[in-house]
Amino acid sequence: LIQERREEEAIVHLRQAVQLDPGLVMAHFQLANLLMRRAKDTDAEGEYETVVSLDPRNGFARLMQAMAAVHAGSYSRAQTLLEDAAAALPSDPDIADALARVLAAAPDPAVRDPGRSLRIVETLVRNQQGNPLEVGITLAMALAAVGQFQQAAADQQAVIGQLEASHQDVLARSLRQNLIRYQQGKTCQAPWAGDDAIFTPVPGKVELSSEMDATDAHP
Repeated sequence: LIQERREEEAIVHLRQAVQLDPGLVMAHFQLANLLMRRAKDTDAEGEYETVVSLDPRNGFARLMQAMAAVHAGSYSRAQTLLEDAAAALPSDPDIADALARVLAAAPDPAVRDPGRSLRIVETLVRNQQGNPLEVGITLAMALAAVGQFQQAAADQQAVIGQLEASHQDVLARSLRQNLIRYQQGKTCQAPWAGDDAIFTPVPGKVELSSEMDATDAHP
């Protein structure tokens, strides 16, 4: 059903699967991804939480649990989840990058910590960890958050140039709004755009054996 893009039907069967066997890590994981794609953020977060409880080393599930909270507008909750994830998996660059981005650009002032955000992302840059484009976007957010707008604009323009060079024009255009903000001496007001691909994870190959590692379904 997933492969045929009949996702609502797949959700029904996956819900039944986890009722019959609550220990099916992959069923919870696939269900969480499908719920996330349907913007059912609270339900998705609950399923990712179950995956994490069954497989604490699953960094992608931890990250996506936080992304479900972000998509629901619960930035304080997202910060807590990312802090816990970073403590459990300190070498995971995607978790570190997400935490830095939330600390730099969360619309909730109580969540923001620009100085710490910059320190985290500068460590990623220095150690050449994480997705270079995503880290570059986060770096620009953090620089703007600490008032270094000229450098933020320069770094954002560099990321846009890389995307244009690789013909990713749609994504490049989506980053220009923040570029304009930095050029005007303004900070970013959202860590991710509402239609960012992070909120629509692609379900992996279906494999429901309880002996499988959930990370095998990482898209």
